[in-house]
Amino acid sequence: MFFSLILLVVVGTTIWVGVDASKRDWGGGSGTATWVVGCILLWIVVFPVYLVKRGRAPLKDGPASPHALSAPPDAMYRECPYCKEAMRRDAEICAHCRQPSAPWRFHEGHWWFRSSDQDAWRWLNEPTGEWVRHEASISPAEFV
Repeated sequence: MFFSLILLVVVGTTIWVGVDASKRDWGGGSGTATWVVGCILLWIVVFPVYLVKRGRAPLKDGPASPHALSAPPDAMYRECPYCKEAMRRDAEICAHCRQPSAPWRFHEGHWWFRSSDQDAWRWLNEPTGEWVRHEASISPAEFV
């Protein structure tokens, strides 16, 4: 009974690996057949390795990763003004050095920033990487 259950798990997960691997672009070296044969011969090693590596292999007919919509992965990050490490654009405290900094706000398709309540709002022109001063007065409530 126990052996049958183990055999069922190995065969079922190997079939799943075959279907999932055929939907991914492995970019050279390993492919669907390699993963299936590896699972059949040495499942206890190959199956966990496949689970780790499948996240790095993009779908053939999809975006490069589930988080990449139209921007590169680093587009959602900014440089911390203190430690220079990458931090989320909307974060108020750097995860690396724990220093506070004014967060950016996403509104109407643009990232907005101002360093203090007295400063004018500026929006980031993504293609050029330049900050554009917004002349009209905007209340912070509009960014919520």
